[in-house]
Amino acid sequence: MGPHLLLCVVLALVGAGLLQCRPLGARKAGLLVLWLATGVLLWTLTGRWWAGAAGLLAWIAFPLWELVAVLRRLQIPRERRLEDAFLPAGEASGEVEALTGEMEALGFRHVGDCDLVPAAQRQFFRLFDREDGLHQAFVGWVGEEEVGFHFAAFLSQDEGGRYWMTWNYPLSYGLRIPPRLALYRALDCATLADLFAGHRDLLTINEVGDERLRPVAGLEAVRRRLETVLARQLRYNVQIGILTRRGVAGGFRYSWHGAFRVAGEVFRDLARL
Repeated sequence: MGPHLLLCVVLALVGAGLLQCRPLGARKAGLLVLWLATGVLLWTLTGRWWAGAAGLLAWIAFPLWELVAVLRRLQIPRERRLEDAFLPAGEASGEVEALTGEMEALGFRHVGDCDLVPAAQRQFFRLFDREDGLHQAFVGWVGEEEVGFHFAAFLSQDEGGRYWMTWNYPLSYGLRIPPRLALYRALDCATLADLFAGHRDLLTINEVGDERLRPVAGLEAVRRRLETVLARQLRYNVQIGILTRRGVAGGFRYSWHGAFRVAGEVFRDLARL
């Protein structure tokens, strides 16, 4: 057995051993070692270093291209609206109800349930307001049948028309944030109380006191506010070239620039796991 092949075997054994460890850092290191083992193996079999480098790049290039292709096929309707809906069944129902209890403990009132339509998959929103009308909130669930994920957000608007939102959306977000929306992604909050505290901190450090907020209350007002935020995002992303109208009748899709940008963010988030 040549020295390079022996090195490949050693790397493979080390990588497999690290994958069996409980710490996440050790498992990530195991994947990295196995990735390097692939390059060493190809280098050994072909005798060319560039073949090993090409093998390492293929691990990244093929999934990246597949994700870009999926994003390019995805179509986004030009007009989206929130319509009255029923709570998703199964496990999603329990998750939303648990978050509803946390919202109500913070003084928020459940005002309605809506689906964002049309959409490629179900996007459910449970909407909340407060008696003073200064802050609104929603619990979202995105998925198909019983497979999906949930998140929560707090939303306010100041007297100048700028929106302020704090959320814990767990996945890479595919759209750029428009200038008139300040979005704080707080993934380290263990409870909705922590998330709401982060939202209040966001307003405080930007000197947006309660007296500068536009109060709204009730289902229709909260629904219009959320629909406005979503519509602004679409318009802005068309303006900057993330989305394009080309090849889509009555809607948008990701441009090449937008698709590669989103794919890069997905890979970056995976690397942080």
